[in-house]
Amino acid sequence: MPALPKPSKPWACRSRGDTARALSREENIKVVQRSLALFTGGKDAAAQVFELFDSEVELHDHPGVPDAEWHKGYEGLVTWAGKFWEVFGDPDVHPAEFLEAPDGSLVVRIDWAAEGKQGGVRFDASHYSIWTLRNGKVLRIDQLETRAEALDAAGLSD
Repeated sequence: MPALPKPSKPWACRSRGDTARALSREENIKVVQRSLALFTGGKDAAAQVFELFDSEVELHDHPGVPDAEWHKGYEGLVTWAGKFWEVFGDPDVHPAEFLEAPDGSLVVRIDWAAEGKQGGVRFDASHYSIWTLRNGKVLRIDQLETRAEALDAAGLSD
């Protein structure tokens, strides 16, 4: 699948438009938490995760991933998750911080730990992502390297 072009404007500046009903911050947090819980549930839980994602979902690899690219739709979601599962086994993923952006999206700090499948090297890391939801489903996840980058992209200040 070819990489999708990055939007010409910073994603936080794009219109989200057709939200039928704005969910509360708490409802959006629950969707993110459930998505991450299912992700860590392994391949058996994977089928359930589709209930939480919009069919037009867009995800971006973490900037530290070689050849980071955009993934679109359910097929892209599977590709994105598959990349992670190829490298790491039995991840421990926890959302550790939630900040609401002016447009209603969530800046989320995710703490995770996993062991590499080849070589058994243990990874412990935190990264930030911006989750955009529409009608109670995840529409977009943009992963960023630092808190400052995430806050800037979301229109927040540190």
